[in-house]
Amino acid sequence: MNKQIQQNQFLWQRIAMGILLAVLLVYMVLPEFAYAGTGGGGGQLPTGSDFEVPGASSGDPWLKKFAFIIKFVVFLMCMAAVGLGLSDSIFSIFRVINDARMNGEWGPAIKQIGIILGGLIFALVIFALLNKYVIDPITNYGY
Repeated sequence: MNKQIQQNQFLWQRIAMGILLAVLLVYMVLPEFAYAGTGGGGGQLPTGSDFEVPGASSGDPWLKKFAFIIKFVVFLMCMAAVGLGLSDSIFSIFRVINDARMNGEWGPAIKQIGIILGGLIFALVIFALLNKYVIDPITNYGY
């Protein structure tokens, strides 16, 4: 009997989550239909001088604009990798400390924390080298 109640509760939780997701989807899509006729410049694509790349002036050659876009994408990918690595290393340090506190073995925990910090420093050095030898030459490529 208790198992049946738990299954029903789980079913109701899934139904409620589905309804919530459907409502959120409707609220996200509904304004798109409401502004479809009037918003976004009347449905015209930008042409000529209206099309500009952020960070590049309108008189720059296309090669410089393209190089800026590549630089921006590489920089964002590097920042995402560093951010994910940093958050993962912080959570790993907390997990190792919690395991050491529960088991009472601090020697291996300190060694693991040193490995995690060494990997983090290595990742930051790689990011600095990538910035110096990849991103900066891409910036100067469009001139």
